[in-house]
Amino acid sequence: MDMLDSLRRHHAANGHSYVWPDDADAKRLRRWLAEQRARKAAGTLDAETTAALEALGVDWSAHGAQWEKWERRYLELRAHVATHGNPNISQLVRGLGPWLSAQRVMYRQGVLRDGRRVLLERLGVDWNPQQRLDRRWARKLRELEVYRQKHGHCNVPRKTNPSLGIWVSAQRTARSKGLLSPERCQALEALGFAWSARRGRTAERAGAA
Repeated sequence: MDMLDSLRRHHAANGHSYVWPDDADAKRLRRWLAEQRARKAAGTLDAETTAALEALGVDWSAHGAQWEKWERRYLELRAHVATHGNPNISQLVRGLGPWLSAQRVMYRQGVLRDGRRVLLERLGVDWNPQQRLDRRWARKLRELEVYRQKHGHCNVPRKTNPSLGIWVSAQRTARSKGLLSPERCQALEALGFAWSARRGRTAERAGAA
């Protein structure tokens, strides 16, 4: 079997033509692909091979220092997903969070290569995580509204409803740090939300009276 056939089999099995350095069974294929990219860059790769490789989605830019940096970060992200089950990366994760943010910027600008976009999407990367966060916040607000209708206040004890109680505390903290938008403040205040826990406890006693 020649190397082009090996690449076809690799593509059929994985859905792409990238060969990772940790793939022990494909080291020879990885070296061969690097040679084809070098020949392409030098203008010595014949048209037939070029067409065959492009039909398999070969990324000609996948070489050099910039690519090696991208590849290393991608493999870190893949390992993170394998461990945590999702690609949600805190900016506190050294290097990886900012890198993923940069991929999202390139996606929105239309300059992220299709092959790399597909790889990231297969890991579950959300190109607009703010929308997901907004939906989550809206769900919690509705949950708080239901709680208020039942109990007459918004001071949710963590002991009885840990998830909502933690969220309520987080809103107070966010507002105190100037991180809560005016729209969200207004939405909470419309429910009679108390910005201090002490006032919240007062409202709780009044609701129970």
